Amino acid sequence: MSDLNWNAGQTKANMVVVKIGANNSINVYNATGNTDLIIDVM
Repeated sequence: MSDLNWNAGQTKANMVVVKIGANNSINVYNATGNTDLIIDVM
């Protein structure tokens, strides 16, 4: 499943609501290259 797709050099804003896992964690996957990621948890 994909929540956000973008091309190199672009900046994209997005909001995804996910349930925190049993071990108080989430998994984030980037298939290619490097990216910066900011996550807010409330």
